[in-house]
Amino acid sequence: MKTRIQQILTELECVQESFLGLSDDIWLNIEHNDSQAVQKGSEFKVAFNKKLHEFNRISSEISDLIENYTNIHPESIPLPIYEGSTPPETG
Repeated sequence: MKTRIQQILTELECVQESFLGLSDDIWLNIEHNDSQAVQKGSEFKVAFNKKLHEFNRISSEISDLIENYTNIHPESIPLPIYEGSTPPETG
């Protein structure tokens, strides 16, 4: 159970970071010389930022609730140990 809780808490943090990256990617891909695209992108960003703020608040509350009840924290996940000085390449 501990591993599952740690995984869920870590995934919540990762999702928050992924949403921020997605928002940045979308903003950077707007054609900023197209007024209609800028307007549509700006409206998206305002709505997205509002929902992301709500999501982050609720995610943090859920994480705090879980951590306080279980005394399990995402940062307590042990990092894998690799033979040699660097982790293996992926891809």
